[in-house]
Parts: sequence; C-alpha cells; structure tokens
Amino acid sequence: MAFLRYVIGAAGLLVATSSIVSGALAARKRMLPNWTGALGCLVVSVISLTLVTVVSELVGSIGLFRVVPLTVALVGAGLGARCVARRGPPPPSEMTTARPVVPVALSPRADLWARRLASAVGLLVVSEWLTATVRSFQIGMSAVDATWYHMPTAARFAQSGSTWNLHIIDTSSLTVFYPAGSELFHAVGMVFLDTDALSRVPNLGWLGLGLLAAWCVGARYGVAPLTFLGASLLFATPQLVSLEAGQALNDVAVTALLLAAVAVIVNVNGSDAGKIPATTPVVVAAMAAGLAAGTKWTALISVAALTVGIPFLSKGADRVKSGAMWLGVVAVSGGYWYLRNLVAAGSPVPPQRIGLGPIALPYSPPGIPTFSLTHYLDSDTWSHVIHPGLRASFGPMWWCVLVLALGGLAVGAALPRDRGTRVAAVVGIACVASYLLTKQGFTIAFWPGTPRYAAPGLALGLVLLAVASARSWRRALPFALAAYSAVLVATQFDSRLWRAWWTGDRVAVAAVLAAAVLAGIAIAVCATERARLALIPARPIGIAVLVGVSLASGLALSGYRQTFASHGTPGERAASLLRSRHVRDARIALAGSLLISGSQYAFYDKRLTNHVQFIGEREPKHRVTAFTSCSSFMEAVAAGRYEYVITPAVPAKSSGPATWL
Repeated sequence: MAFLRYVIGAAGLLVATSSIVSGALAARKRMLPNWTGALGCLVVSVISLTLVTVVSELVGSIGLFRVVPLTVALVGAGLGARCVARRGPPPPSEMTTARPVVPVALSPRADLWARRLASAVGLLVVSEWLTATVRSFQIGMSAVDATWYHMPTAARFAQSGSTWNLHIIDTSSLTVFYPAGSELFHAVGMVFLDTDALSRVPNLGWLGLGLLAAWCVGARYGVAPLTFLGASLLFATPQLVSLEAGQALNDVAVTALLLAAVAVIVNVNGSDAGKIPATTPVVVAAMAAGLAAGTKWTALISVAALTVGIPFLSKGADRVKSGAMWLGVVAVSGGYWYLRNLVAAGSPVPPQRIGLGPIALPYSPPGIPTFSLTHYLDSDTWSHVIHPGLRASFGPMWWCVLVLALGGLAVGAALPRDRGTRVAAVVGIACVASYLLTKQGFTIAFWPGTPRYAAPGLALGLVLLAVASARSWRRALPFALAAYSAVLVATQFDSRLWRAWWTGDRVAVAAVLAAAVLAGIAIAVCATERARLALIPARPIGIAVLVGVSLASGLALSGYRQTFASHGTPGERAASLLRSRHVRDARIALAGSLLISGSQYAFYDKRLTNHVQFIGEREPKHRVTAFTSCSSFMEAVAAGRYEYVITPAVPAKSSGPATWL
C-alpha cells in the first residue's frame, strides 16, 4: 500500500510540475519572445516558482493543502497560464525587437578558455553540494535551524492542510512569525510523497538558479564566465556548503532570487543608460524580489532598496506605472506571510518596533537575547569570535573573498552610464549594511553561524566586479579571472568541503538520486515547448518516462530510511528512543527549554504521522512561556490529548514539568 501511495504521489508531482513549467514556457514566449537561451530559462524558472508559491498559499489558506486539491490547483494554474498566454494581447513593440548586441569583452581565445574554466568550476561546485547532499541522506540534516523550525513548519503545513495558521515552535516570538516561502516547497514535497525525502534536494535547485542568474548578468556585458565564477566562489565557501547543501536553510534561496531579479533588470531592452519600459520585465523581476522577501526577513532591506531604484530605471512616462506594477507583484508573490502576521498579531513583523510618531504597531518582544555586531568591535571579540568565524565561513582566503565582494559593490555603485548595475550595487550594499546593523538572535557567541545572512550582498559584489571591469577597464578582466580562480582553489583546502560520504546505505541514496535525475528528465520532456498538452505530451515517450519515473520513485521511497543527525542533546536521545519503539500516529508534546524545541523535528516518523507540538502557558500575540504551575501544565497536556511528553530532567527538589509528572 505504501509503495502504491509513493507511485501515485510521484506521478501527481510530475504531472503538476510539468503543467506549471509548460504554462511558464508559454507565458515567457508571449511576454518576452526574444529572451531565449539561459535568460529564457531564468524567466521560466522565476515564473514557475511564483506560480507554485501563489497557488500553494491560496490552497493552504482555505485548509486544502492536500494532495488532490493541490494537484488540481497546480495543473489548473499551468493550463490557465497557457490559455492566458495564447489569448493575451501581443507584447509591446519595444519587447519584440532583439536585445542590443553587446560586444564580447574578452578576446575569442580568452572567452573560450574562460568558458571551459567556468564549466570545470560549475562541475566542482555542484560536486561539493552533491557530496554534502548525499551525506545528509545518510546521517540526516545536521543544521540546527533545519530541525528547530524549518522542517517542523513544513511538516505542520503538510499535516494540517493549512498554511495560514501560526505554528508555535518555542518560547520566543521569532520563529512563529518567520516568512515560510522556502518551507512551502518542502511541504509540497511532503504532501505529494508522504515523506521528507525531497527536502534534501531543493537547495540544489536554488544553487542552479543562482549560478544561472549570475551567468545571465554577465551575458549582458560579454563576461558571463567571469560572473559565473564570482557567484561560484561564494557558493563554494564552507558555510554555505555545510549549512545549505542537503539542508532546509534558505540563505541560498534568497541569494539566488535576488540575483535573478538583478539579472532580469540588467538584461532589459533600452538605452545604454539602462532605462526599462513598464512592461513584463518589471513583472518578472518583481516576482523574484517578492519571492525573496517571502523567504527571509533579511531580504526585506534589499528588496526595499531595489524598489526605490525601480523608478530611476524606468522611462519618465512609465515611472508611476512601473512603480505601481512592481509593488503589486511583490505584494502578491511575497506578501502572504506578512499579511498573515498582520491579521494574527497586528503587525507584519511583530518582533520589530514599527511606528511613526504616536502611531505604533503592536510589538512582540523576541523572548531571547539579541545583539548587533557593531556593538562588539573590540580586539577581544575580533580575535576570539569574529576572526575565527570569518575563517570558518569563507575558508582560508576569507579576507580575499570579502575584499573582492566589497570592492565589486563599491566599483559597481560608482560605475557611470549604467543605472542597472548601480542599483544592483546599492542593493548589495544595503544587504551587507543591514546585516552589520540589525540585531541577531542569541549572543555574540553564536555569531559565527550568521555570516551567511550577508550572502546575497557578497554574491552581488563578486558578480559586479567582473561587470565593472568589462564596462570600465577591460584589461583588468584577466586579473579578475586569475583572482577568482586562485581564491576558489585555496578555498578547497577547507576540510569541511569534502567529507567522506561513501559509508552507509549507498543503495537507497543512489536510488533517490537516480529518481531525482530521472524526474528532471521527465519534467524536461513533459514541458518541452513542442508539447501539445500541458499535462503529458501526446508522444508515447512522455507517457513511458512518466510511468518509469513514478515506479522508480516508489521503489526509492520504499527503501528510503529517515535519519537524524545527533548533536547529543537529551531531546535527540529521547527521540531516538521513541523511534526504536516505532512510535507512529502519536501526539507528542515538548515542554521546557529552547534546547528541547531545537530537536522537535527528530520526533517525526518517516510518514510524518506524529503530531509534535511545543506547549507552554499561552500569552497574547501568539506567544507561550514556560509553565509556572502544575495545574496549567496538566491542563495543556490533557487538552492536547498528548500521549508522550518530552521535557528536560531537573533536580528532585526543583519545580517544573519533570517534577510535576
């Protein structure tokens, strides 16, 4: 029965995905007919991601985030996009002409070798991420944030069928209000496949989107291999590989989406000054920016900077129209989670003080200590925390990575006669500055895990350095190529990048990866531009691929064994004990400290049937605090009909849930 459920779910996922991609292809051909090749793939990717996000949010808002309604909605969205594209008005005249031919900044011979080098580097970076992904299949997700709130949030979406209800995860007021754009994609995989096997794969897709966007930025100026190398350099740094590949963290998603928005903007038709018409390019760029804002709070400042820059990039007569269009699309693609917070707590971002004069929105204190990096710029903090953190995050040549990235932002902001790159540089500077000035959770001791928040700004800097060289001083291009290559090679000497993964259940891992590769082939076949139908192509090969991939996926998922990385915490040991007893369909309560809530996802079983909930005394604004009385604790346990209660052990004479139990 489980095998059949996996096969049906995999088939439904393939059909829905092919319908969405087919609709996005039709929309791209209607909206931007001359944007083909890499840039066309980027546009199709952004439109597809937006369709999946908006449809899932709408279905989840009415409690129908289930396999059948979601399949019908996604297929309908793909068909609707195709119908609108076919019957819609023709694209504006300024979008039907070919893009201006940009002379290649490198000589033909240098460009050939640069492309070969970019291909080798791309293979290297993908191999690093695949290695970490396979390791995640074998030992489980090791990133604390993944098991703390990313995966529990996605599992709750899949279990409850609702994306609107807030999910309380701990005693802080941060995680409950976080935007959940990336968790939505994990939840879609859980709904279709009834397990979390696909949750190791999305960040590989975000990596591909980021590299593709970097290539498209450089293609506009004839230096695509160099901008590709710049982005690859950042994606190959130890922190992004170890904390993003095979995990559920979303920093790589934000980086890829902001790069995509910038790539669309700089590739728009128009004069050398970079002015754009208020038509479809604004819509596509706004989709990517909105998705970034709906993924992580840290993207809000960057998206705001990009929003301010849009009027300066538009033609005079279109500034109001393009600004209104931009804001509307950003709100639709990324405003869902902020609207949910506004309705539930009276503020789009409750843990932040928002107000003007006597008018202030409700404020919910974070509930945990916070710090700003600017308050700790002393010698002791530098030598004991910041310097080791930078080395661990960006590798042996961390200082060179930062110099190249920040230099690229500075040069890009000063680049004359190119408003697109100047706006992109301002966006990157805003990202880095907001990271340095805003408060982070916990204490300075946890800072080494946060430099990834500045990844979008650093990626833009590394990409813009090559662009600035091509626009201002082309003789500097070989030096930029040499610098990127040298730093990338030096980074590979970090021991965390190539951990051995060949131990463990290689058969199951190979089956899952093979199914993923075949699924990509199936989607490409089903969504080909020559396909006559949005669901399955009429040719027999399409049906054969669909059936074959579905059966292979069912076999792989049947052999998939859920694993959890252990940090040695008491909560993880308790979860391991329950798994050894094969606990299924149970209601499990967590009570006590953040340490217990941090291991929440370890209590879910393979089929995600266990209902796991952190409990505490309810307070206004969707907050809970630790229990102060035995009666309130026992009432919460009884009200939730919990069969298991997980709580930290305490000394015999202390008061708390363990003593009361």
